[in-house]
Amino acid sequence: MFKFLSIFYIRKKQFALAFIASLVFTLSMHAQSQAIHLTTEHYPPYNIDLSLTSKNKANQIGGASTEIVKELMRRSEYSYTLKLFPWKRAYQAAQQTVYTGVFSTTRTPAREELFKWVGPIADNNYVLFTSSDRDILISRIADAKNYTVGAYGGSVAVSIMEDAGITTELVPRDYLNVLKLERERIDLWISGSLYGPYLAKQNGVTQLKEVFTVRKTQMYIAFNKETPDSIIEALNTILESMRKEGFMERVYSRYR
Repeated sequence: MFKFLSIFYIRKKQFALAFIASLVFTLSMHAQSQAIHLTTEHYPPYNIDLSLTSKNKANQIGGASTEIVKELMRRSEYSYTLKLFPWKRAYQAAQQTVYTGVFSTTRTPAREELFKWVGPIADNNYVLFTSSDRDILISRIADAKNYTVGAYGGSVAVSIMEDAGITTELVPRDYLNVLKLERERIDLWISGSLYGPYLAKQNGVTQLKEVFTVRKTQMYIAFNKETPDSIIEALNTILESMRKEGFMERVYSRYR
């Protein structure tokens, strides 16, 4: 009788262990098969709505960060979707929906606990620009108080300047700052080190120069907090190997 009970408990324990192993395997396979949903905005040259440049490229997304993200997902072998939305909608999707990430998102202290982070995928230093024919010298951020500074409403740039105690003139579209700068309606324009010159060229302005680097920042894929850590860790590991290979630098060199 004792021998029979021992065999029964052993087999019961083996069954339980087998069930747990099967469950873990099933959950792992589910996570692997779960599509990752990525959202972004039109923020050239990092993320570009290609339909704006060609009718044959409707619903296609390009840009430096997008190239990196697509290669990251290809290497990961996770299935994924990629959609372009206005920034507010793209950002909220990542906040509200599991397995969803938004890029290119500046990682700030205020946002730190709102997401899980994969990156960095890009440097995005905030710089004060002026027209190349203007003789403006700034050695510290406080010096900007002596000038009229243009900024894009709702951007991180506005917060950066507010933190420094500097009021900015806001516009609903950043290209308007390019035009205001050209017409000397503002003295300085705060924008991204890569984005600023790109946007200026798109609007026919090539006479632009950097005056002062206000803040060095980096951009990431910001994932919903309920996204499994295993996915975040796997993507970060792959991204690090891409960085060491020089893949990311090769991509960004084509957009400078």
